[in-house]
Amino acid sequence: MAQTTPKMVFTPLMAWVLAWLAGVSGLQFMSDLPHPLWIGGIGVLVIIAWFWRCPAWGLAFFIGWIWAAIFAWWSQPERIESLDVRATYQAQGVVTSLPGTGDQYSRFLFRVNQLQQDDQIWQGDWLLRVSWFRGPPVATGSAWQLPLRIKPARSYHNPGSWDYAGWLYHQGVRYTAYVRQGEMHQLVQTQVCCALQRLRQHWRDAVLALDLAPDVAGVLLALTLGDRSGLSRDLKQAFAATGTSHLMAISGLHIGLAATLALLLVSAIWRR
Repeated sequence: MAQTTPKMVFTPLMAWVLAWLAGVSGLQFMSDLPHPLWIGGIGVLVIIAWFWRCPAWGLAFFIGWIWAAIFAWWSQPERIESLDVRATYQAQGVVTSLPGTGDQYSRFLFRVNQLQQDDQIWQGDWLLRVSWFRGPPVATGSAWQLPLRIKPARSYHNPGSWDYAGWLYHQGVRYTAYVRQGEMHQLVQTQVCCALQRLRQHWRDAVLALDLAPDVAGVLLALTLGDRSGLSRDLKQAFAATGTSHLMAISGLHIGLAATLALLLVSAIWRR
């Protein structure tokens, strides 16, 4: 007896879900985030349409759009009002990431709570990606007052190139900055922050304190912390030529390390 293949039934629930996904995706085509008044106005229209018994898929589309708009508007990084890209600001903040080091420079995330230019002072919460050329060693969790030249993050204009600004925006960073010559000093940190990043800093300091060759220490830090700033240019080219660069990022090796640590922890708890 021949078997018949069951046909897929397009249910109203599937139509509702597809319309909701279309509404969420529709927000991605907007050049800028909608104003909160837009979101509220469309929300009122959706409520009116609900009482007028509009088709469910139409309501689902606008509900998805409103949900995505609220999430995007709520999670966007804070703006710096009246930013002058040619001015130098005195910024007070805390280093919240593991600084990446290179030839005479370091890069790190800097959470700023105060900006000052001449007699004007702004209070806020801004996360900047800062580059410091020929600066002193910077530790995670340390507080500084730095003279910064700030500008909005930009991506490359080449078609198909890496979306650098989008990558920063995903981390909550809207602006990049670099340290200028001027008054700078380390502040007394009264609040403990970024415990995980401080642990990574402690691990990197411990590895660098070992009697290891620079390339060995760089590979060890790249594999365990994802910190590739210690890899030399020749080593990076060797990894690229052999197709093993992915080992320095997320790979099966990292998953194996994490699984091994979890196994040891769970087995120790289980035996007790």
